[in-house]
Amino acid sequence: MDMEKWSSRLLIIFSGAILLQFIAFYNGFPLVYSDTGTYIYSGFDSFVPKDRPIFYGLLVKWFSLKKSLWGVVFIQNLLTSFVVFEFSKLIHSKLSAIQYIGITFFLVCITSIGWYSNQIMPDFFAPLLVLAVVWFLLVRKSHWLKKFLMAFVILAANLSHFAHLFLTSFLIIVIFLFYLLYKRKDSLVFFYELKSKLFLLATITVFSWILIPSIHSFYGGGLRLSKGSHVFLVAHLNEKGILKEILDIHCDTPTLENCSLCKDKNELPKDIDGFIWSGTFLERHGGWDESEEQFSKIIRLSLSSPHFLASNIFYSFVYSFAQLPHIEIGEGLTAYNEHSAPYGQVAWRFPNELNSYLNSKQNNYNGVNLTFDSLNIFHWIVQINSIFLILFILANKERIKITRQHIWLIYFLGISILGNALVTAGLSAPYTRYQSRVMWIIPLLVLLLLFHYRKNIWKIVRTNTE
Repeated sequence: MDMEKWSSRLLIIFSGAILLQFIAFYNGFPLVYSDTGTYIYSGFDSFVPKDRPIFYGLLVKWFSLKKSLWGVVFIQNLLTSFVVFEFSKLIHSKLSAIQYIGITFFLVCITSIGWYSNQIMPDFFAPLLVLAVVWFLLVRKSHWLKKFLMAFVILAANLSHFAHLFLTSFLIIVIFLFYLLYKRKDSLVFFYELKSKLFLLATITVFSWILIPSIHSFYGGGLRLSKGSHVFLVAHLNEKGILKEILDIHCDTPTLENCSLCKDKNELPKDIDGFIWSGTFLERHGGWDESEEQFSKIIRLSLSSPHFLASNIFYSFVYSFAQLPHIEIGEGLTAYNEHSAPYGQVAWRFPNELNSYLNSKQNNYNGVNLTFDSLNIFHWIVQINSIFLILFILANKERIKITRQHIWLIYFLGISILGNALVTAGLSAPYTRYQSRVMWIIPLLVLLLLFHYRKNIWKIVRTNTE
């Protein structure tokens, strides 16, 4: 690619990033979540949190240059714009700059894309890793720098959150099964060197599983994925009602004779928040560290019993389908003023930005705050119409002359969105932010297919209306 084309693409990607950043400009400051404080704290003080990887906290420190959180969201928007642009060119090779800017503007105004790319949270990585995986699978030839950046997106996403690592692993398994089923058929004709690409993606994923505990060991957190996985797993068993059943059966046996949870088995919290975050329940039962021995026994019982294992799998699927319609924008984007973790970290690490932080709409300055009711109505309308348009395209695939590559892409992205629900609900409980962060992929795909097949689709519409 010559220098003129490189300059043109960089300008388009940069313009897309500025459009994405409009959400932060509108708010008056980068968006924060209740977990933002922990990420900033862990990154700046170089310690491994109990409940999450350290890597995203380190990214915040590096991207901010220890000066401004605006640098973090700008790089997040730049990465988002880059991945969306390259994915878009892969689907609709004749995509013009005006079309891309129009698509980006539409996504910013009506979908969740900007509400995550402008948050000091790793959630924005989830949809990017899905699109990056697709890009690797379908691209024929590309510059080494693009491949490096796409690989970085997947690796950084995996290292930033356990849900992303499980999602990538899920997608690799799906692709491998697809390869085994169709490798002897001509259905794979649209793939280019699928075997080597699958090996590359699997290598990145395996490397991520190794790198997380290695980074944690380097920063004094021990050679382990998570210091608090036992707490989350037991809290999840409690959310599903399985913990109570285990305690009822085993509290009178030697296996759990010293388990402190047995004393409170009839007064267990109703949800994960109550078990871990709200009140003093976790502290009364050993906290993050002292609870590991007794919680590990409960986890082993849940895995060794066919009954408990089947119940866990069943409710994980139930939670996954319950997760799917939870797509509203704005969950957790409330005011975080004095005494909150985000406020404390901004005041400590970025004192020059504290006034901007307090004056933001999110923090309800002068009674003006962020509201999402109207936006979510439009968001639901866009999502429902996008799904109907995809069904229309699939139902008329012969008349539209849609390629097998694009049909496969529709199905794979659908599986990816389902996989996101399966992973997040399996690790936690249904929350709107988990699913809304990836849902902008659907209208993006629809817009690209409409641009690509607009002539054939228009013929069908005109014929049906005459």
